[in-house]
Amino acid sequence: MAIPIIISNCGAASGATFSGNCIFAVNGFDCIIKNITEGCTYNSFRPYRFLSSDCNCLLATEGNCGNKIFILDNCFNEIGSICPPCAEGTLLTAYITCGRKLLLTYRKKIVIANGDGSIGETIATSNRENTDFIAAFPYHNGLLIAFNDGYRDTIQYRSCNGSISNCILPRCVNIQSFTQSDDGTVYGLFAKGYPYRYLIPVIIDGRLNCVTEECFGTNLCGC
Repeated sequence: MAIPIIISNCGAASGATFSGNCIFAVNGFDCIIKNITEGCTYNSFRPYRFLSSDCNCLLATEGNCGNKIFILDNCFNEIGSICPPCAEGTLLTAYITCGRKLLLTYRKKIVIANGDGSIGETIATSNRENTDFIAAFPYHNGLLIAFNDGYRDTIQYRSCNGSISNCILPRCVNIQSFTQSDDGTVYGLFAKGYPYRYLIPVIIDGRLNCVTEECFGTNLCGC
């Protein structure tokens, strides 16, 4: 089921996450965090372009393409920040791993970082000129990766048992990031036309769920 993610000013959502029983979203331009579930909006100290949730706090990246990661409390106050190195380029996504470290995605590299932002281990690299990573998510028994090959986006599930599953998205569908609900289902934040954004399940009961145009219920662009 596709969950529409609509920001009140009609700007396209750039990040969305489940936190508690609600979905929160940001658009990278406005100093707001939108509670999609309850329909209310909160002011933020700065624009955020990405959100991820862990227990009682949120991780956010700023909307001006900086690489600093901000730690937010339940009231969306900034209570700390982490500064990963900028040598790898623009930071795309950041998630807390089970070991309380950070899984960071850059266009050409996916890394594990320590709590202070220093790089600890490289998980994957892209050596192809036209292939860029989009997001990497630490699923409990594997790793979920999204990348673009210059033509289409692909979602790849790498299980701890060594198996790899791929789902190639339709040409007019793009993925932004991942988030996990309380029931364990992993969702992707998808774009299909502007400014339309949707959360759609990509991991259901531990298995990769391929997203098709039919998941959106409407044809928003000519493909």
